[in-house]
Amino acid sequence: MVLFMSWYVIRVISGKEGSVCKDLMALSSAVDSVIVNDAISPSKVVQVAGKPPVSQRIFSGYVYLSAVMSPVMRDKVKSVRGVINFLGDGKLPVPISDDEMVRVVSAATISDSIDSNILKKGDAVKIVGGPLDSFVGTIDELSNNKIFDDTIIKVCIAIFGRTSIVEVEASKIQKIE
Repeated sequence: MVLFMSWYVIRVISGKEGSVCKDLMALSSAVDSVIVNDAISPSKVVQVAGKPPVSQRIFSGYVYLSAVMSPVMRDKVKSVRGVINFLGDGKLPVPISDDEMVRVVSAATISDSIDSNILKKGDAVKIVGGPLDSFVGTIDELSNNKIFDDTIIKVCIAIFGRTSIVEVEASKIQKIE
């Protein structure tokens, strides 16, 4: 009989991802009919200026499981403390494609900080997303030494002939050279 490993997404109680991963890996050694290759909860290290680096979950409340799925396996995984359910059609776990898993892993490896010398007060920027898409303005205020994708930056733009200061996420700003 040929067994195929596939990646499955499991909803778990937020904050319990680490313990669920550990318990899922222990399943393989405890039960002969359960084959678990890997269980991960992708995270990346984030550095904020003046503070020690911290690990931040990318998809809080989800664990990715590489395993050979069977009815026994499904029931064992559901019995692990902290597991809510598999993502799928409601009856059977549906595996995700290898391409989707590559995107998940690559999201964990992309740096989440932007060097502060890239953007500074007075720089001309273009807003590239949201309701203010295509507006051009200047940076009015930066809050930190490090800028992250979700950092809010105050940008001075002209709306209906009047200058207004709007708050925009750093990920939606593009520097104009």
